[in-house]
Amino acid sequence: MADNSMLPFRRQDVICCGQVALAATLLTGRLLGLHAYNNQDEATMSKLLRYIMLLVGCSALIITMIPGRAVFSQADTGVATITGKFTITNQDLLGDATEPAVVLFDMTAFVKRDFDMPLKYNDQPMGVVEGDMSKGATYTLSLPIVPRAALNDVSNGKGSGKGIMIFAVFLNRNSIGDPYIGPYEGAGWPGYDASILADPGTIEVVSGKLVVWSPDDTEMFPTGFGDDGKLFTKDDPVGPITHGWTVIDLDKKPFAQIRTENVDIPIQEGLGAQNDLSKLTYTQAFDALIKDLRIRYVFTELKKIDWDALSKEFRPQIQKAEQDKSKDEFEIALTKFVAKFHDGHVGVQTPQQYFADQTAGGLGLVLGQTDDGVVIARIVVDNLPAAEAGIKTAATITQWNGKPIEQALADTELIFAPQSSPISTRIQQLRYIERGPVGTKYQVTYQNPGDSAPKTAELTSVAETQSRALSSINRGVTADAMPLTFKVIQQGDSAYGYVQINTFFGDEVLLNHTWEWIVSTAQQLRIPSLIVDARHNGGGWGGSAVYMAGSFYTKSFILNKAELADKAGKFLYVGSTRVDPAPVQWTAPVAVLVGPACFSACEIFAASMAHDPNHLIVGRYPTAGVEAGVEPWTLPDNAYFQAPTERLVTPDNQIFLEGVGVQPNVKVPVTVESLLSSDDQELAAAEKALDVAVAKASATEAPTAQATESAATTATPEATLSATMAATQP
Repeated sequence: MADNSMLPFRRQDVICCGQVALAATLLTGRLLGLHAYNNQDEATMSKLLRYIMLLVGCSALIITMIPGRAVFSQADTGVATITGKFTITNQDLLGDATEPAVVLFDMTAFVKRDFDMPLKYNDQPMGVVEGDMSKGATYTLSLPIVPRAALNDVSNGKGSGKGIMIFAVFLNRNSIGDPYIGPYEGAGWPGYDASILADPGTIEVVSGKLVVWSPDDTEMFPTGFGDDGKLFTKDDPVGPITHGWTVIDLDKKPFAQIRTENVDIPIQEGLGAQNDLSKLTYTQAFDALIKDLRIRYVFTELKKIDWDALSKEFRPQIQKAEQDKSKDEFEIALTKFVAKFHDGHVGVQTPQQYFADQTAGGLGLVLGQTDDGVVIARIVVDNLPAAEAGIKTAATITQWNGKPIEQALADTELIFAPQSSPISTRIQQLRYIERGPVGTKYQVTYQNPGDSAPKTAELTSVAETQSRALSSINRGVTADAMPLTFKVIQQGDSAYGYVQINTFFGDEVLLNHTWEWIVSTAQQLRIPSLIVDARHNGGGWGGSAVYMAGSFYTKSFILNKAELADKAGKFLYVGSTRVDPAPVQWTAPVAVLVGPACFSACEIFAASMAHDPNHLIVGRYPTAGVEAGVEPWTLPDNAYFQAPTERLVTPDNQIFLEGVGVQPNVKVPVTVESLLSSDDQELAAAEKALDVAVAKASATEAPTAQATESAATTATPEATLSATMAATQP
């Protein structure tokens, strides 16, 4: 806690002055009363009043002269206000920033070099952000007389030992609850969007400005980095620091101490910025990108990347694009380059016309593959080449362009839809094997249901998009879908709360408050079980995913650890993902629907839920297996590229989810019948599994009157809702 004895104007001073003022007031009132009743001489009364005012003034002067009771002026206590400007280039942050504000971030975790250390206090001095962050915004932050933070002795034994408070100015985005950084939102220290800059290979603070508060004049602070080049280590030279607020400029030698009333401190994007290669030529940018990725791409070994071979294959294409001054050629070459990674997080902008030209042709055929490897025609669109050639729904496909169908699928390169896991790759190969430019010729060997022998058809693709839309893993999803939706599903005597989480991207406060409302409402309705449908969630902010998963846990646990590649390509631990119990809890049975369209942060949620084996993870397929921390690059002509620079590992140091995904523990079989069915078989499987779980849970509960009443009301949630509303009416 802060030492209140060091407040510039102490509580006991206020009490003392208050007592003097009260005495003077009472005396004045008494004299005025006497004047009113006794009609004393007015001149005499005026003289008495002057004596009283002189007494009050002298008393106040005496108080300020008592040792230890000085009332410091603002200049004595150092900096009062911090202002600054900043611009954000990271498009992910701009799209996902809710209620931005600048805060003083306690840097104790950096002093201790503890990436997992939470903030000591869940409130911080805060300043308002004004303006468009993408074009240039400003902030103003007024410093409190005494802040709340941990005291750190960084004097290397030369100070009093009490320590000082050390802060960075940090651009915070509100995520959960109030605008402060709470226990679900922050740990460690900022490496981006702050008043400091961190080295990307070590996350050591190397530049920028710190804001410090000293409780007295006996403390010491480093005046330089020392021989090891690190801050707050034993070889730091130190010097005295004055009580109150001081801004430390780390870019000066020795460090400069700024004590003016107002100080300008810019926010620097640092590690959060777009990696800017935009001022280079195409070839220079490609060479720089390869050089950067050799060190910082975190799956070189896992994906078996040969950087020399990639450079040799694609550099000539980049050079030609530069010679032709063609942005399209540049982005087409990068699109093909990206496909070699087999990583769903590696991406680039593909020219729309090129994509359209290369995928416009189709046969009107939607393929599917069963668990035992049989490939069938799930859908045959009328009046298109496959149907006109005689291929019927449920036909078995045995060969494609003269190759066995399995080999033909494996040879289908996913230029436009690279995937991380084998199952997600196969699902996209089933889709793109028939896509190509209009007029592409195919030879398909098939056997219709009831036929005794296979047939071979010669087909030519035509312009059609029906089969591409029907084969999408996001079929039926619309752009205007709400982030979260909730309803009650009634099936006979059973009722299920049904939640769709369609994204973890966007207004995080809205997402998390909506989630809390949904869980609370399901509890009020006494619904016996919950279905969480995350099958079409493309990801977003992992913090919301972990927060929502916390509604199903009463104890914290470590889900994964994060690692960055240092300058030598070795992995550096930079913190863990911990799932903590959320304020709103759900303790009844729950099922989570997953599939290959559940990406990235969605997989964080699914993996968090799968931590408890009693949670039902239901699906035909696992999640996408696309899991990492991603950074963007800005290339010439504003071309965009992204790749993983942070990998996640399990607590026992195995790669976390990438290329594997979250596996269902309630596996829905993929058969010919299920591929042809239009029913939601995963939802039906979840309902069936939940019925068993609810019955098991009910059997273990004591048959109290309350439990009996609850069981009766849960059978009819609509009636329960009406009763709940009626009970709350005034």
